[in-house]
Amino acid sequence: MNLINFLQEYIYFTGVLLYSIPFLIILVYRKIDKKEFFASSFLFGICGVILSNFAIVDYWHPKYIFQNIRFEDFFYGAFYGGAVVYLPHIFIKQLSHHAMRFYFLMLSGIITCLMMVVLIYILKINSIMAHIIPLIIIGSLSIIIHKKNLKYQLYSGILSVTITFIIFQILLLVQPAMFIETWELDNTSNIFIAKILLEEYIFAFSLGFGGSMFYDTVAGKDPI
Repeated sequence: MNLINFLQEYIYFTGVLLYSIPFLIILVYRKIDKKEFFASSFLFGICGVILSNFAIVDYWHPKYIFQNIRFEDFFYGAFYGGAVVYLPHIFIKQLSHHAMRFYFLMLSGIITCLMMVVLIYILKINSIMAHIIPLIIIGSLSIIIHKKNLKYQLYSGILSVTITFIIFQILLLVQPAMFIETWELDNTSNIFIAKILLEEYIFAFSLGFGGSMFYDTVAGKDPI
């Protein structure tokens, strides 16, 4: 198997490689607290592993390099989530520091778990919506805690969509039939914009909106 065939067959792995690019650019070229950057990335990586078990049921069925060790889920969450957490800092000039808000972390976890159970197992809604709705709720709670988060979360949502658009266009060049072969299109809207499934745009925005200020809110850091 040559490299092109490998990247086509394991399109999820190819996507993970592409999502590592903005992550590495931020890590190498931006002045950031690397300890916090890795901590937030690790947290999103764990979320990626846990939540992927729901998505592969009815939304898509990616092919993993090692079926029993699905490392792609962790690195997808870590790379994409880590980059998203940094996005608002492109615009934020200064942060005020307060006590850590562990209650927000716990509340976010409870909301996510509850939504997964209610939406997937009770209401039988596609799992991608069970990923999107908790992010919107968590983002809204972050705004209630600190109103100035709103504009930065909106900016981050737009940037997250832009990143996803660019990466998916590259993936489509590698594997033009990836949506047909990997996604459960009968369980989706089946609406495509610029050849990308509508749900992917919505998820990208919700991750930017709900995830970008998540770590700062937990850490007690508010934009001034």
